[in-house]
Amino acid sequence: MIETAHPKAWPTRVAAASAVFLVALGLTVLAGWLTYNATLIQLRPELPPMSRNAAACFLLCGSALLMVARRSARLTVVVFAGTAGAVGLLTLAEFVFNVDAGIDQILGPSYITVAMSSPGRMAPVSAICFALVSVTLIAAPRIPAPLAALSLAMSGSIVCAVGVVASMGFALGSSDAFGWADFSRAAVHTSVGQAVLGFGMLGLAWQFETDQHGTPRWLPISGAIGVATGAVGLWQALVAAGQAPFALIPAVALGGGFLMATMFGFTLYLAQRARTQTVRLQEANQILESHIVQRADAERRMSLALDAGQMGTWALDLATDTSVRSARHDEIFGYTTLPRAWGRSDFVAAVVPEDQAAVRGAFEDAFETGVFGLECRIRWPDRSLHWISVHGRVDHDAHGQPARLVGIVADITDRKTAEAELRAAKDAAEAANLTKSEFLANMSHEIRTPMNGVIGMTDLVLDTDLTFEQREYLRIVKSSADALLAVINDILDFSRMEAGKVALDPIDFEPRDAIGAAANTLALRADQKSLELIVDVETTVPQTLKGDPGRLRQILVNLLGNAIKFTAEGEVILRVTREAATLPEVVLHFSVADTGVGIPADRQASVFEAFTQVDGSITRTYGGTGLGLTISSQLVALMGGRLWVESEAGRGSTFHFTARFAPGPDALPAISDPVDLRDVLALIVDDNATNRRLLEAILAGWGMSPTVAVGVAEALAALRVAAQARKPFRLVLTDVRMPDADGFSLVEAMKKDPAIPRAAVVMLTSAGQRGDAARCRELGVEAYLAKPVRRPELRDAIVLALDLQSSEADRPPLITRHSLREGRPPGRILVVEDNSVNQLVARRLLERRGHQVVMAKSGEEALAILDDAASVGLGCVLMDVQMPGMDGLECTRIIRARERITGAHLPIIAMTAHAMKGDEARCLAAGMDAYLSKPIQLNQLFDVIGRYLGGANIAADPQISD
Repeated sequence: MIETAHPKAWPTRVAAASAVFLVALGLTVLAGWLTYNATLIQLRPELPPMSRNAAACFLLCGSALLMVARRSARLTVVVFAGTAGAVGLLTLAEFVFNVDAGIDQILGPSYITVAMSSPGRMAPVSAICFALVSVTLIAAPRIPAPLAALSLAMSGSIVCAVGVVASMGFALGSSDAFGWADFSRAAVHTSVGQAVLGFGMLGLAWQFETDQHGTPRWLPISGAIGVATGAVGLWQALVAAGQAPFALIPAVALGGGFLMATMFGFTLYLAQRARTQTVRLQEANQILESHIVQRADAERRMSLALDAGQMGTWALDLATDTSVRSARHDEIFGYTTLPRAWGRSDFVAAVVPEDQAAVRGAFEDAFETGVFGLECRIRWPDRSLHWISVHGRVDHDAHGQPARLVGIVADITDRKTAEAELRAAKDAAEAANLTKSEFLANMSHEIRTPMNGVIGMTDLVLDTDLTFEQREYLRIVKSSADALLAVINDILDFSRMEAGKVALDPIDFEPRDAIGAAANTLALRADQKSLELIVDVETTVPQTLKGDPGRLRQILVNLLGNAIKFTAEGEVILRVTREAATLPEVVLHFSVADTGVGIPADRQASVFEAFTQVDGSITRTYGGTGLGLTISSQLVALMGGRLWVESEAGRGSTFHFTARFAPGPDALPAISDPVDLRDVLALIVDDNATNRRLLEAILAGWGMSPTVAVGVAEALAALRVAAQARKPFRLVLTDVRMPDADGFSLVEAMKKDPAIPRAAVVMLTSAGQRGDAARCRELGVEAYLAKPVRRPELRDAIVLALDLQSSEADRPPLITRHSLREGRPPGRILVVEDNSVNQLVARRLLERRGHQVVMAKSGEEALAILDDAASVGLGCVLMDVQMPGMDGLECTRIIRARERITGAHLPIIAMTAHAMKGDEARCLAAGMDAYLSKPIQLNQLFDVIGRYLGGANIAADPQISD
């Protein structure tokens, strides 16, 4: 198939100009017919007119020629050229069969009175020309380029010759040009149009010619047609002058002209062909010379490569078992030169006995696959050992049988030596890394174990009767211990990351529990600064996921801790949303926004660098190692996300990060409540818009009907309106600290106003104050909870408050987190711990929660206790991992093996100072149900114990005092 002509080539411009002339000619004549202008139709009264159909065909053919020249759509060319061809063919059919099919009257009857056999009909020669042009223009874009150029040239030459001869006849005074017999005569401007049409097709043919080495190959043929046209024109001129048609001079002129045209065309054709063949031969010679140069260069490069790679070439004749080799080949085998008869058996004999079987197998494989390759050891004549690499291919004879092997051989002794040294270095590095990891693990264990005693005993002492001064001293001790533990954790984490030893331990977990645990860890710190700590988890977040909840909590604690540290007043908001579906993964977007000091734009990038803080002066206002964000950013990267910050100095900061999780198992079915919360009317009172929106969404999600109020005045108005409508609120959920009037003022006003029916009151506070509990009991408040409040905790408090408000039976003085927890039945817990300090801490903490504690000092003692009938009724086991004799992992495996026989299941919770990579995964793989790292955080400990003893997940109490 050929491409259309380039629109900027000069032959194309010639074709386009011809097309424009033809379109103008057709339009002019058609305008003459429409306006009855005889001059435009026949030029002179005695001359034949151009028919309407002929004018239309010029218009169509000119348009088609222009479209081909200008790369227009082929379908349009087919329509235009095909219509003109159809008109021409139908006109010829009328002449041949002597019929009048009405084709001549399609555009209207002829009103020109000139003696013609068929008035209004185009001449037969015009019909032939239009049919020929139509077929050529339609076919040219669809056939190979040389054939297309030839067809355009032939058709153009014929049409141009017809027009020239007819025009010469008119010029010599003969109006009968091509008007033979009684057929219609052609008009003079029809002849001129045909000449221009043929000339335009010749220009287009020149552009389509693919041979660029001279004039087109079809040019001699067109030249011959041109000479013949001149001879015919001369003959017609003689006839017009009165000579007999076949007089001697015209005949000689005609014959001589035809002979000259034939000789000229044939000579020009031969010259053109010779020139083309010469050019092609020159090109072939150039290509051959280029190939010779390239092959010589390739051989030179190969020789250089073989020399540089210390490789030798060889060719082994399998029939004679003889070889042709390079000098380098012989040097690789330790010889100055080898005998010509050196063959396959000699090669095998040079190989060490341990590798000879592999060499024979390589030969057998080569005969099957056609590829030969192996690495083996050889002995030189001086008995030194060397490594060689051999690669080659199998050549076959005419019968398809293996005839010879050809290839290369290289001495790889140095490479093998380097590889052995590299393996030794790698083994040494891995041993060093293992030693370092073991050292980090032991250091972590040795540090965390006494820290657990320090923090645990401090918590126990804080719960005893102390003077104010003693309590303050112990709180400083605990705060210092927590700060020291945070520094130790940061340094250990950073050292593991520097060594590339940090990885995730994915397990199934509930994201809301992990997020709530992280927020509750910092609730007291936010409470001490009177900050609103808000947690907003979107409902689209799945109930369960598969990931590393410990690392997620670490990131959240770091970001929330920073937000609280750098915020003096206002709020800290943690929002969690689910990004667009990226099945099968779940992508969560976390953002921690604060109203603190903010970060200048020029320091925002550096906050993620190690040991860097925004306040880097000697007299820093804020402490810290500067490692938290560095560790968090690397952990986020491990989770397949990214961490970034948006901030403005003096206007707070928002840290964002994304994390990818795998879908978790289906969540457990919800436990039914004794109180139906559906359609319960509730009033939410809070001055913070975020809190209002969050609480409204939570209550609406439980089927309740919440109404929100910004302050006390608006709340009282809403309570009165609801009472008047006989749809009183059953629950009032109010904040304690509000700017105009606090939550206690609201409750007092509700009690004093007889128009407001009694409702259960749940108070939420972000800053518990001394005396709050006493005021709650005095005003009859049902529940008092600290922010951020977790959904399970809030639901439990609401259910209990509504139940007690309706029954008024056995009503406790105040519902708090402590009372909710103590409302759960205690259990019997087996503690397996070898450290005496940790034993005392665990026993005291558990007994203070009402649990019965059974103590074991080792894995063997724990198994003995479980074998005793007295062990019946144990709710769970707190298992240390590192113990002398039988450790916690082995003890757990034995317990699980026994349970596979009995069908029972005793929850086992790992409680260990091991907090290195993979420790949690190893504990879970051994059969443990949960994992806690020392020093033990009280809220995490009782969360896990409550889960496996059947209670709700409730965090530790804030400090509430009378």
